[in-house]
Amino acid sequence: MQSFLFLRPELLLLFIPLAMLMWLLLRRQDDEAQLKRLIDPALLKHLLIRPEDDARRVKAPWLLAVTLGLMIFAVSGPSWRLKPDSMRENETMIAAVMKVDESMESTDLRPSRLKRAVFKLKDLMEAQSDAKTMLVAYSGSAHLVMPLSKDADIIYTFASSLKASMMPKEGDVLHGALRQAHKEMDGRKGSTIVFCDSVSPSEITKLKEDAAMRNMAVIFYAVGSPELLDLVSIKKAADVIDAKVIVHTADERDIKALQEQIANDLKEARSSDLTAREDGGRTLLPFIFIALLFWFRRGVSAQIWRAS
Repeated sequence: MQSFLFLRPELLLLFIPLAMLMWLLLRRQDDEAQLKRLIDPALLKHLLIRPEDDARRVKAPWLLAVTLGLMIFAVSGPSWRLKPDSMRENETMIAAVMKVDESMESTDLRPSRLKRAVFKLKDLMEAQSDAKTMLVAYSGSAHLVMPLSKDADIIYTFASSLKASMMPKEGDVLHGALRQAHKEMDGRKGSTIVFCDSVSPSEITKLKEDAAMRNMAVIFYAVGSPELLDLVSIKKAADVIDAKVIVHTADERDIKALQEQIANDLKEARSSDLTAREDGGRTLLPFIFIALLFWFRRGVSAQIWRAS
């Protein structure tokens, strides 16, 4: 069972006036309390005659409380699972943010860090063939290379052509690149994968100061040899925005780790998306109907609203 929540939790506030109504009804129907104002309590207990089944009888106001309580609970939209997605379109979206500078053209990984990152992106797109992917390149400036598309071949073609010499400015504007990806997502949920070998201290500070970055599902894919990769700066950047870090491997372990994290990101996004959750209020309708059947008994309404 997925996490339990209410789709319309504000309606639970209706329990407050219901509780106040119950207090008033039970108070005005308390015969003994009313008589204590007129007769000495010590004498009253000898004068009162209670029916034998009075202790077992459920007072009518409680029927009102149960019926209205079930209705309030139902309209508040209790939800404990997602809607069946057999008929839903796959919602996986990936923003590939590629660092393109001279350090990424280092050959500690053959043929280069950048080319290896592109190869891994291709492997990921083949593994996630039904996902929509976009490509953003950055160095001293950030640029959208390819908008969201399911055409893996054209994305790979554009990614393969990226070179440091093509970028207008040198530097590291990771924050701007993530902002660009966030803008292109246009409020849609997805995973943003940053292919990089380091993050500058100034960009870590910008990420830390931008609260919106924590709402993005970011994965840092660290590409470089273990000896030369600046993994420390990447982990610092990941920590300030609660991102995950996956390190390049020569086999498919990194791709599998990326797929697992993308699946987790999608699951969390759908869990927080109220439109993707099933309204469980309808499951309470039979119980509400059963409670309403008791209202057909003669005198129930009169018993609920009667005064002492």
